Amino acid sequence: MCRAAGLKLDAPTVASARTASQSFAQLQPPEYGADLVVELGAPRTEIGCIVELQLSIDPDKRGSWPQYAAVLWDRLRCPVYLLVVALDPAVAAWCARPIDMGGMLLRPIVAGPEVIPQLTSPEAARACPELAVLSALAHAAGPQGLEVCKGAVEAVMSQRLATRYACVDLMLSRLPQAARQALEEWMSQSYEYQSELFRRLVAEGKAEGVAEGEAKGMAEGKAEAILSVIAARGLAVPEPVAARLRACRDLGALDRWLRRAVHAQSSDELLA
Repeated sequence: MCRAAGLKLDAPTVASARTASQSFAQLQPPEYGADLVVELGAPRTEIGCIVELQLSIDPDKRGSWPQYAAVLWDRLRCPVYLLVVALDPAVAAWCARPIDMGGMLLRPIVAGPEVIPQLTSPEAARACPELAVLSALAHAAGPQGLEVCKGAVEAVMSQRLATRYACVDLMLSRLPQAARQALEEWMSQSYEYQSELFRRLVAEGKAEGVAEGEAKGMAEGKAEAILSVIAARGLAVPEPVAARLRACRDLGALDRWLRRAVHAQSSDELLA
């Protein structure tokens, strides 16, 4: 416990102190990196909500999330909450850990797989394709994962969502090997691919049986999915950026870029 001028501060006892820059300009992020920001209330915003889709444990997020919250609070001057959608129980538990900044505490609100419904009915999936995709991503590895994924594939393809190929690629990447092969077999029999990407992915999935080959095919598939999403939105992708995406083998980075591809306004923003 530190004591100074009669004040009590809950902090570890330290051996030295020093002054630092009084300018906080460098602490403000140059852009919003959040997946989604929602403002609630009309005509005046009463609640701000930062929504993040977290597929893996990423320690850097514990540094960026407080920045998102601080900048949004400064803009709105109203209560701000962080909602994290985590599709894996271990990731959800990690996301739920409070971020202690000394005098301030950020408590993320986490929607884990236990609160995401399993949409095994094709009718329910078609009624809300986006929720069907989220359901498939959360429950792909479960006992009903294959049925959930089938319903989601039918839903996004029948309604021709702009991100349909990226959605299917994400579902394929999260299925266990046996279930993924079953889904690919079902898709090859029941759906005629409109994308050369998925024709190639299915062919590679059947031909490659070793883990290294599967990881390489997954990375290449994610890269092509990112480029497909960007192209569908009418944005230009310089060749050096496309080459960097295709050469990347970091699945975590590719997942982040794939999420950003849905809302990024340029290739620089995509890779920021």
